[in-house]
Amino acid sequence: MRNCPRRTFMSAVGVTIAAAATGRPALAEGSPDVDSVLEYLPASAATDRMSVEFVDVEGKLEADLPHGPHLPRPPLGIDPEEAGAIASVIDHEDGYTERLTVLLGEFEPDGESEERETDDGTGYELYEGENRHARHDDESLYVAVADDVTIVGSEERIEDAFAAAAGEKETLLEAETRIEDGLEAFEDADRRAVALLEEHHLTRDVDGFDDEDIDYLAHGAEVVDSDTMELHHGIAFEDEGAITDELLEELEEESVYVPVADEPTVEVDGAFVTVTAVRDLAAERAVAEHDSPGHLRARARELDADDDYLEIEVGRGDPTPVEDLTLELDGEEYDPEIWADGAEEIAEGDSLLIEVEEVEPNLRIRLTHDHEMGSSGSGTTLLNHFRFEFAYDYDEKELEVIYRDEFPLDGDRLHLAAFDADARRFGPTRDEPEPRIAERPWDGELEEGATATLEGVEPGDRIVVGWDGTSPRDALGHYHVRPPGSASFEYDADEETVTVELDPDGERPAAEYDLRVDDEPASTTWTDEYDVVEDGASIELPDVEVGSRVAVVWGDDELRIGSYRARPTVDLELRADEAELEHVGGDELPAGSLELRTWGEDGEETVDLDGEIDGEFEEGDVVEVPEDTVEAMLHYEGDHWIGSAWDRR
Repeated sequence: MRNCPRRTFMSAVGVTIAAAATGRPALAEGSPDVDSVLEYLPASAATDRMSVEFVDVEGKLEADLPHGPHLPRPPLGIDPEEAGAIASVIDHEDGYTERLTVLLGEFEPDGESEERETDDGTGYELYEGENRHARHDDESLYVAVADDVTIVGSEERIEDAFAAAAGEKETLLEAETRIEDGLEAFEDADRRAVALLEEHHLTRDVDGFDDEDIDYLAHGAEVVDSDTMELHHGIAFEDEGAITDELLEELEEESVYVPVADEPTVEVDGAFVTVTAVRDLAAERAVAEHDSPGHLRARARELDADDDYLEIEVGRGDPTPVEDLTLELDGEEYDPEIWADGAEEIAEGDSLLIEVEEVEPNLRIRLTHDHEMGSSGSGTTLLNHFRFEFAYDYDEKELEVIYRDEFPLDGDRLHLAAFDADARRFGPTRDEPEPRIAERPWDGELEEGATATLEGVEPGDRIVVGWDGTSPRDALGHYHVRPPGSASFEYDADEETVTVELDPDGERPAAEYDLRVDDEPASTTWTDEYDVVEDGASIELPDVEVGSRVAVVWGDDELRIGSYRARPTVDLELRADEAELEHVGGDELPAGSLELRTWGEDGEETVDLDGEIDGEFEEGDVVEVPEDTVEAMLHYEGDHWIGSAWDRR
């Protein structure tokens, strides 16, 4: 079960740095102040949508957080807890990408290095690593280690970082004063962050408020002691006229991203708003250590006609007072005198009772534990799946629905609906879809074998058999009317051809089907060779490069029959006891085009197949792998996964 906080922070400033009390690393005597790490952030690291994060590691580690440390994980075996401070520049243009990370402290990364020197004579060791364990935007990243500072990023940005610290190039804080202002807003905080984004998603509920009114967001987390942390959220507005009473009330209610015991406070200083809240870490740890009752299970189908109650089994949880628990049926609070049956506490192994007359299809049950830091909840839904058989006539565009379950249903409460293909895509930001067709074809008690027919159904439609409604949420049965047929694919890497075989479930006009390569029309299609296609009809596509996506589509709406990523395949067998990997089938490929990646107790390693195999890697070839290997993946020409194996023990 999840602990659900009372309040949620719209996390435009990603809180990615947190820590728990462990050791307290210290820099060497005479080392620079922690804020000096910011001097290494060059202006060249900036992007249009970015954030800058800073953490005083020693100060942050004083907090005894309930879920342990979550410091960023630099590459090449660097332990972030040994840093004095960490500063990162994050690019938000396309997701979340670290442009540059600077750690105060001298480390010894894994691997080999070469000596380098800056223009002003600063010497450093440069390590190269593949970008698999870090969220940096370059295919390769580098780690530079100098006296008291370690920098992770591209070669060019590392050079710019040293030049910025030496005063030879502009720093990021000099180039973008909003970053400097945001970091100084909470200068005593052990963790600080500033975000410059086009869209901050601060609130949706205030009339007249526009994201464009925001200049930047700032965040600060100050460790008071091991059990207390102050959180500061700052919003800098373009104009103080944008700050209204309604907005301040909304920020006070919704601007804390973790559970807090007391109400946040809001202060206004010109065009800058600060929301402050205090985390009670001792209370958070107590809540985290308590397993709230949950994992509810019920056997509603086993009810007898003479039963008075249905038992809901509690599958997990520590003893919890009934007075702190709430049981809801379809959102309505249920009487604890009934469901608790006189018990004072509920824990794993106990049962909750509900009266049999309350039991019906799609009954949603939720048990909530209210505690000092918010609430935790667990739920289940009774009788939410029944067996229906569906048969579609492509010519008549009719769907026959047959009830195939033994459980008696009230047909008067059943709905049958057809939705367009994208109807499943709904949620908090999308309206629930309306059915294209909706009927109520049954009445009275529904028994096994009862049928209904829905007319006007199109291939691609999604069908819902609903209880008391037509929404996908009401569904007791689902069906997707797929286009007719299936397709299989075979790739010849040497010839760069794909052979596509079509099974249309009988005979159908070839003009109904088409081929796409990377969403574009293929150079040949079914009508070039057939008027009518039947099971086994095949066609060969030439000049298909490795990595291309080939698809068979049907009809004017181009509904997908099947798709395939063109690439060779190799079957592998891992013999962990012997530390060997064997090619046991599939394509023969030049060893120089392959890369083998293995995982074991020491993490990921790369095996050079070109050094192990002379010429082609073919069936029967065996290569050695590290002794602790539990999984191996083979890649072709760098990016294309073509085979894998793992220790099946």
